[in-house]
Amino acid sequence: MDTEAGPIVEPDALEQIRELRGQLEALLRERVPPIITEAANEAKDAMRQAGGYVRDETEAVAAKVRERPLTWLIVAASAGYLLGRITR
Repeated sequence: MDTEAGPIVEPDALEQIRELRGQLEALLRERVPPIITEAANEAKDAMRQAGGYVRDETEAVAAKVRERPLTWLIVAASAGYLLGRITR
């Protein structure tokens, strides 16, 4: 039963569609926010762990530089020279 405007939909079918839409919206309101919150918490934990790792490694490198500053100055100058030569 098609008309030029499109298929004819029975009133009962429209009511069922509205009811299903309402159920879907309620389900999304109930289920999605906890999943998003859990994912956000996991991301925060991963960021904290990564930040701690970076901080620890930075402190370790800084301690090595303090032990032998001249050696690290030569290493840094050499790296800068090599990068300068490569990028030309």
